[in-house]
Amino acid sequence: MYEAIIKQAGDDDEYEFKVKSSPFPVTNTLLQRKSGTDAGTIMFISATCYSMLLTTIIGNIVNERVTRLKHIQIISGMKLSAYWLANFTVDIVKMEITVIFNLLMFYVNDI
Repeated sequence: MYEAIIKQAGDDDEYEFKVKSSPFPVTNTLLQRKSGTDAGTIMFISATCYSMLLTTIIGNIVNERVTRLKHIQIISGMKLSAYWLANFTVDIVKMEITVIFNLLMFYVNDI
């Protein structure tokens, strides 16, 4: 299009408009970024893992409030220290599973 405009404006039918492009060579840093993952992937994997962790822990707290499980166990004679120790242990196990899964996803994605 530009060539046609210049030919018309200059009354030169032999004019040719040529563009040469010689980009810089690709650096090693760019090649590593292309082959690896970016920060967005890391944030997505971590956010997904840790949000699932929080939802399971909070879901159990809400479920306990609705069913009054702690109240039933106290009436049955269970000590509060045993109840809280069991809940803490289960929450720690859930946290460890989530962290291990997160680290496994980092290993699989070569991060």
